[in-house]
Amino acid sequence: MVGISVTSVKVPLVIFALVAAGLLYFHGNRFVVTLDEGIPLETAQRMLNGQRLYADFFGYMSPGSYWLQELMFRLFGLTFLAGRILPIFWCALQASLVYRLTSQFATRMAASLATAFYVAIQLEDHSNITAKHRWDSAALALLSVSLAVDARLHGGWIRWTLVGVFGCAAALCTPPIGFVLLATLCWLLFEKQFRQAGLVVGGAAACGAPALLWLVAHGEFGAFVEQLRWLSNAHSRVNTMFYGSIMGGYDKILSNGEGIGKLVPLGLAMCLALPAVLPILGITGLIREAYGRKAKLGERQIFVYLALVIVAFIAATVPRLSVSMLLYTTALPLVATAIWVSRSWPRKTTSCVVVLFAAFLGAFVMNFWAETVKGLRVETVVGPVKVAPEDSAGLASLVKNIKPGESLYVYPYMPLLYFVTQAKNPARFNFLQPGMMSDTDESLVLTDLTKAPPQWLMYSVWSRSEFLRLLPGGAGSSEHFPRIESWVESHYDAVEPKVALGGYQLLRRRDFTSAVNASLPGHRASQ
Repeated sequence: MVGISVTSVKVPLVIFALVAAGLLYFHGNRFVVTLDEGIPLETAQRMLNGQRLYADFFGYMSPGSYWLQELMFRLFGLTFLAGRILPIFWCALQASLVYRLTSQFATRMAASLATAFYVAIQLEDHSNITAKHRWDSAALALLSVSLAVDARLHGGWIRWTLVGVFGCAAALCTPPIGFVLLATLCWLLFEKQFRQAGLVVGGAAACGAPALLWLVAHGEFGAFVEQLRWLSNAHSRVNTMFYGSIMGGYDKILSNGEGIGKLVPLGLAMCLALPAVLPILGITGLIREAYGRKAKLGERQIFVYLALVIVAFIAATVPRLSVSMLLYTTALPLVATAIWVSRSWPRKTTSCVVVLFAAFLGAFVMNFWAETVKGLRVETVVGPVKVAPEDSAGLASLVKNIKPGESLYVYPYMPLLYFVTQAKNPARFNFLQPGMMSDTDESLVLTDLTKAPPQWLMYSVWSRSEFLRLLPGGAGSSEHFPRIESWVESHYDAVEPKVALGGYQLLRRRDFTSAVNASLPGHRASQ
């Protein structure tokens, strides 16, 4: 079989280098007020300090992402930039794979446009490219798929083995993404490629077995199984969202503008909906190309495989089928759509569509750049960060008040604040998601807090409207943990002058406040 030439990987390598360098420069130390980013960071830091995942504290997902983030801290130090390296690396990798996969079946121009569109879609919001397990799993799964395509075209037992290695690694970061590896195996078995399927299984075992042995050896396996059981019961409780939905709904966007001015919000809504539209277009296009007259020898099987994998990617986001979740799986549907458009759409139609979306997606890039440039520098214990002007005073006051090593609890949900202050979380849980965590989970946290009351709290009580905006499936659930809120209100006071960040307010323990006041010279002189 023909191997892969140097020229076929040179352009993807250049794309990877450019995207990674650009994101590191503009986004590597960009602090974003977001709920999820701190989950892998705070978890990995606990592991770095010797605590056992699942056994000693709550671990939200399977261990892969936490292991990868701990490795980043060991290699690059406990810094904010080290916490941002992985999502930047994965985004750059997926951009390069978009080019490579597209260029194998379409023109280089189509591959270049698909790559540019992929990057632009990811830049729609600063919170997209932040540390999350979905980045790890989506990129590793796409790498597995790309290797499967290469192996189908060029052969090689090493490639087939690596398909299994990276497919299993993806599942270790997000268990449902294992559907992608399952899709690969089903395709190979249907094609009667039994030897190749055996190599894939062997690669998956070579990745999964050491992970399993590690969990057993460190006394974490039993707790991990319990965590998966908890997750299967709790996650769908409030996280259900309809396919293609966005937080707050499209009505708010489409209600802006009048007359011809309606075209701007309409175009914006269309671009925001792309992660949900592209899979439908991609599957349709791949099936049409697979059974069309232009299909070359061997392309039909690959196109059917890619369509099957897109379905697997979508299945991996259930029950939260929102645009924000589908965003992580945009790469392959974009590849499929680009292949179909390049090979079969009329040139004039293609040009109009490209120009239309390029205008709006270009606006995403310009907005990303503008927001980055106007960010203000704030010094933190994990290094300097750039933060939006409206959040800079709050972050600066927070890191000024809370010293590294002091105890802090963030209620209900923003674990990034533990990392950026390097404060110690006294509770087993690093976040409490209303509607997902149970009364038992609330009791465990309350026990931890009463046993070792933290000096500080970053505190927010979600309104009903905010709760339903973030979790539309939570209509039958409460947005409160009443026992914890009652305990907080009877033991903590707001800091003066007020310190607030992202809707959270800094509170200080009352007896801690008294002890601080008693140590002040003016207070002692008055006694």
